Amino acid sequence: MPGNQELLQDRFKISRDHILGEGSYAVVYKGLDRKGLKNVAVKLYKDIDEDATQSFKKSIDVLLSIQTGKRSASKTAPSEDGKSDASDTEPPDGPDEIDTDWAENSTDWAEFATRSFDPRMVDVPSHVRRRSSRGELIRKIDFSSCFVSVVSFSKDEHDNPGLDSESESLFIVFELGGESLEDRLVRYAEEGRKLSADEHRSLQWALVSIVFGLHTLGYVHLDIKPANIVSFDVGDRKEQWKLIDLDGALCSGKPTLLKDCVTTLQYTSPELAGTFLSMQVCAHDKFGRPRRGKEDPDNQLIKLSRLMDVWSVGMCAMEAIFLVPILMPWYDEWLSETGTEEKFLKWLADYYTEPIITGDLQAALQEIDKDMCSFLEGMLQKDPAKRFSIIECINHTWFQKIRHSHLEDLAGILERSEAAGSETESPTASRPAEQKEDEEAKPDRSPAGGKPDVRRASRACALM
Repeated sequence: MPGNQELLQDRFKISRDHILGEGSYAVVYKGLDRKGLKNVAVKLYKDIDEDATQSFKKSIDVLLSIQTGKRSASKTAPSEDGKSDASDTEPPDGPDEIDTDWAENSTDWAEFATRSFDPRMVDVPSHVRRRSSRGELIRKIDFSSCFVSVVSFSKDEHDNPGLDSESESLFIVFELGGESLEDRLVRYAEEGRKLSADEHRSLQWALVSIVFGLHTLGYVHLDIKPANIVSFDVGDRKEQWKLIDLDGALCSGKPTLLKDCVTTLQYTSPELAGTFLSMQVCAHDKFGRPRRGKEDPDNQLIKLSRLMDVWSVGMCAMEAIFLVPILMPWYDEWLSETGTEEKFLKWLADYYTEPIITGDLQAALQEIDKDMCSFLEGMLQKDPAKRFSIIECINHTWFQKIRHSHLEDLAGILERSEAAGSETESPTASRPAEQKEDEEAKPDRSPAGGKPDVRRASRACALM
C-alpha cells in the first residue's frame, strides 16, 4: 500500500492526503470501509499519551451511550443517580410550574423523556391517546439519530476501547456526512439565499432535538456550533442534521475541571463567560501577576448546566437567519481594540446589558414569524434564571405543527407494526418447537417482527 495510505483493522483504508478536519487531539480523514463498501470518516488521534487516551475513551463512552440509549458504567459517564423509572409520571400542571431542579439534575432517560412534554402544549391526536399513554409514546422517540453513528473504533488486546496493537494507534470510525451547517450558511450567503419560516422551524427543531437527546442521558456539550452540525442523507431526498463532535461532552450538574471545558467564545453562554472571567481575575492580582498560593484556574472546579447548551443552539439558530455569527462583530472589534478577549467576556457575562434580541433585530425576527421570535428570545436570555430550559423549547408553540405530525406518524407505524405482529402469532404457535427455535435464532428483519418499524418510527420523530 502507498506510503500515504493505511489499513486499519484490515477493513478501513485511509489516505493521509484527504483530510476532512483537524482538532486538538486528532485528525479526521476520509476513508473507505472495504467490508461495507462505503466511504467513512476516520478520526485518527495524533498522539497516544495519557491525555489523548483519556479523550478517546471519553468519546467512546459518550458515543456508545447515545447510540445504545444506555449510560455507560465508566467513570466518565454520568452517575447512576436517576431517581426511578417514572414512565407514567406526568409533568406539573403547566410550564410555570416545571420543577427546574429536577430538569437540571435528572439523568434518567425514561423520566426525562416522559416528564419533558407538557400535555397542554403537545396536542396528541385522539387515536394516539386511545392506543398509547403519552409516556409510552414519548419514550419510543429515538434521539440517537441526531448524532453521528460509530462504525468501529480501536480496541486493546482485551477487546476494550484502547490502543490498536497492530497499528499502534487510537481511532474512531464514523459514518460519513455531507455539508456542515457552517459551510451551508456560507454558501447561502454567497448565493444570496434565505431560509423560509418552515425551513427555520425544521432546522431549529433539529437543533433542539440534538440538545434534548444529549440531555436525556445527563450530558452537556458546551461547544455546539454550526461547524459541528453536519447534514446526512437519509434517503427520499431528505436530510438529517447531526452533531458530529462529542469529545467535549461532560456530565450535567457535576463539578468539572475548567481545563476540561471546550468551548468557542462566540457561542459560549453568559454564565460560562462569567466563570472564565472570574477565575482569571481570582488567579491574578491587579497587575496581572499570579497570586501566591492561588490554585491554577485550569484545576478549579465549575458546575455545568444544561442551560448553557440552550444558549449555544440559540446562537446557531440566529446565525442561520442572518447568515453570520451575530456576536462576531463585537468580538472582532474588541479583540482588535484591546488585544484580549476580556472586554467581550465582560459584556457577555453582564446580565443587565441590552438583550441580544432587541430593536431592529427583534423586528426582523417578528417579520419572519412572531412565535419564532418569542422562542429565540427565550433561548437567548443572558440571565440563566430567565432562559428557556430545553423542556420549554421542546414544548414551545413554534413547534406545535412538527410535534403533532411526528406523534401521528409514530402512532400510525406502531399500530401497523403491532397488527402485523399479532397476525403472525397463531401460525408460529402451531409450528414444531424445533422450527420455532430455528426461526428465533435468525435475525428479525421483517416488519412483522415490529422492531424495524418501531425503530424507523421513533427515528422519524427526531428526523428533520
